[in-house]
Amino acid sequence: MKNWIVSHKKTVLALACVLVALFITLGIFYQRNNIFAPQTSAPGILVSQAEELDAWGEVKYTRMEDISVDFPSVVTNVSVKEGERVTLGQPLVTLDLFEYSGNVEKLKQQLAANQAALPAAEQDISALQADIAQTQDQITRKTKEYNNGTNADLKLLENSLNLAQKELATAESDLKEHQSRYDNGTNVDLKLLENSLNLAQKELATAESNLQKAQSLYDAGAVSKDELDQYSAALDQRQKAVDDVKDNIKKTKIVLKDELDQYAAALDQRQKAVDDVKDNIKKTKTALKDEMDQLDVSLKSKQAQLSQAKLGNTANITKQQGGIEAAQVDLDMMTAKTERDYIKDNQIVSNIKNGIVQNIMVSEAAHLGVQGAPTKVLQIIDADSLTVSAEVNEEFIGSVKVGETVKIVPTSAPDASLTGTVMQIPSLAVEKDGKRVVRVLVKPNDPNNLLKPGYTADVYFTK
Repeated sequence: MKNWIVSHKKTVLALACVLVALFITLGIFYQRNNIFAPQTSAPGILVSQAEELDAWGEVKYTRMEDISVDFPSVVTNVSVKEGERVTLGQPLVTLDLFEYSGNVEKLKQQLAANQAALPAAEQDISALQADIAQTQDQITRKTKEYNNGTNADLKLLENSLNLAQKELATAESDLKEHQSRYDNGTNVDLKLLENSLNLAQKELATAESNLQKAQSLYDAGAVSKDELDQYSAALDQRQKAVDDVKDNIKKTKIVLKDELDQYAAALDQRQKAVDDVKDNIKKTKTALKDEMDQLDVSLKSKQAQLSQAKLGNTANITKQQGGIEAAQVDLDMMTAKTERDYIKDNQIVSNIKNGIVQNIMVSEAAHLGVQGAPTKVLQIIDADSLTVSAEVNEEFIGSVKVGETVKIVPTSAPDASLTGTVMQIPSLAVEKDGKRVVRVLVKPNDPNNLLKPGYTADVYFTK
């Protein structure tokens, strides 16, 4: 090469002169352009050109998903890296759900056990209810029998009383009749004896008269001693006959008195029988009343027992149902922990169609959801929510309109030109580098994903 330069020295010198002249011409042209071109300022300061306002902007996002896990699990694989783009349903993290599945199974078993124990929580009160119904029937029946006198024992006693009263009336009539006969001497036997006594006394008087006459004749010697003795013996016979009739009358009166006493005793027995039946009726009624009172007390006691049993059943069932509901809530809460759009089987997947992963906070073997506390796993930025926050000086903000189309030139790709739409003009300004700027929100049209969170770009607004 050196030899070639030496051999072509003139040619090289000529070429060098041409290059120097060219550099001088370009330098003059560059200086001229710098003089007449608009001067750019520091980021955030808007420079006015003939047709456009140029603003510095930063790429931001309006939607970001925080992915967290609040159930016990262990990370077995992290499939993505920070800044990686992901699509809807793409696996991000794989989990070991052994402990979580065990907890769910325990809650299911607890719920099943509580449900199975529900029937046993209610005490069977059918027997007590049947007993109460029977007692009420007994009270109704016995009250009716008591008031109407239709009780079998009472009815039997009433019949016995009627019979006893009839027998008493008969005894009273018999006693009265025999007393009257006794007092008036109208008894047939006694009257016959009275007649016999009258006849015997007449015969005795005749015998006495005959004896006196015979004695007179004997004294006169008209009759013999034997004849006198015969009259004397006849008198004795008549006297004995009178005495016998009197004795019979006396005995008959005694018999009649005994018979009268027997009728009186029979009357007393009939009266006692009536009194006894009446007393038994009274006792039976008292016993029936006591029985009804006891049945009423028993009914109230059983009704109180039934009320307590119902209250106990209500409390037990409520308690058991509370346990079931609590277990169901715990189970639902536990199962709901995995019923999220970013959980699929044992994997955490993207729930955003066009996402960007950031802030991965777990690694393999990491334990998540310890003691039920949520563990942050990562964040997914919704790339479709990317916006450009363009800082427009307040003096030019009047030229910016919501809905207008702007040009966006990414700093990372200065040769590219994107379009965007003004979405929001905030109603406040912030201070930056001694000036007031308004951060206008622009929605970019970026089919090739040139803009990324944190990137910068120039935004050109039409004047």
